[in-house]
Amino acid sequence: MLPRLPGRPDELDGLVGYFRGRGYEVRVYPSAHASTGYAAGPAEQRAADLMAAFCRPDVGLIVPATGGQGAAQLLPLLDYDTIAARPTVLTGR
Repeated sequence: MLPRLPGRPDELDGLVGYFRGRGYEVRVYPSAHASTGYAAGPAEQRAADLMAAFCRPDVGLIVPATGGQGAAQLLPLLDYDTIAARPTVLTGR
């Protein structure tokens, strides 16, 4: 969920704390702790995490941890039929 290159653990903790403090259950996927250059892990791992979130019926909001500079790398890796079947809010932070 937040910006180590690519993100600092204290920023991730702050974002998680923000949502938990407001009563939301928060799930942090593995790529939030990964680092590959400027991105949070390889595109395949980030896409797999994103698809895992879209596949969960109890997920109502997806908030990426960083700004999305590498988001275009994910586009060919996503299953758009699955996303369409489970519309979930995906927002920037």
